[in-house]
Amino acid sequence: MQTDNGSIVTEKLMKIIEKNEQMLARFQNRLKQSEFIDRPNPRLIRTAGQHITWYSDQLMMLQTQLRELERIYGGGVKLRTTEERDLRRIWRWINEPAQREYLRTGLTAFQTYVDTWQGWLADAHTQPFSIDRPGDELIGFMLIKRTHSAEETRNASLELMIIRPDYRYRGYGTEAVTRAIAFAFEQLGADIFTLTVDADNEPALHCFEKSGLRYIDIESVSNRGGKHSSDRYQMELRRKDWERADSTSAEFTDEHENDEGEFNVYFGARLLAPLKDLISTSSIQRISSQEATRKT
Repeated sequence: MQTDNGSIVTEKLMKIIEKNEQMLARFQNRLKQSEFIDRPNPRLIRTAGQHITWYSDQLMMLQTQLRELERIYGGGVKLRTTEERDLRRIWRWINEPAQREYLRTGLTAFQTYVDTWQGWLADAHTQPFSIDRPGDELIGFMLIKRTHSAEETRNASLELMIIRPDYRYRGYGTEAVTRAIAFAFEQLGADIFTLTVDADNEPALHCFEKSGLRYIDIESVSNRGGKHSSDRYQMELRRKDWERADSTSAEFTDEHENDEGEFNVYFGARLLAPLKDLISTSSIQRISSQEATRKT
């Protein structure tokens, strides 16, 4: 019953998000249209700009709520070994122009990508992961490598991460990186988790910062052809810092939760508040009560 109720609420919220996305696109198109008009109406331009700001803010809030609902009812994103059935979709994402720019690669033939994937599977030090959102829907891909010898610090690095275009900017990337970090320290026995990222890739930088990674260096890298160069940050998270942060988070949770789970009930009800026009108060109370029961 809990899962069914969660699905109903999540579906309603996704419809609200879809409607807001449509309205945002409508006003963005209006603003774009004004660029082709000789004498655009200043009032209409100003109104469109205000609507764009409002719908953008609304979408950020709603998408945050959707992520929290998915954690409550679905357990968050999942990492699993990439399978052959995933390859064509991931290959399409990799070949997007913006993604190729960040990866500094040209168009990749599908068979070339399949051969590369088979090489990853054969390499004991490489982990190709598919990223699934709750409900087992493929939304991304990441590649983790580990390198160390007897005398070296054990290192795990995030070599590549892609989130499906329509699922970007919703927190899925941050959650996937957080799970990858835990996998590196808990399963691979790494001492340090590292990556490099383009200095102008602001969404990725924000994602990695939220995951706890710290800047340690910057390097200049030549683009394809060697005619231009760009800056790339090196970031890392050490095991001791990860363990300290994890411990602090646990202490905060213990300190703010009582035996009755009142903190979770309050948070859940507050989180669902914008849905009150579509979902009855009794439904919200029932969901909050179920969540409290699950936590206790």
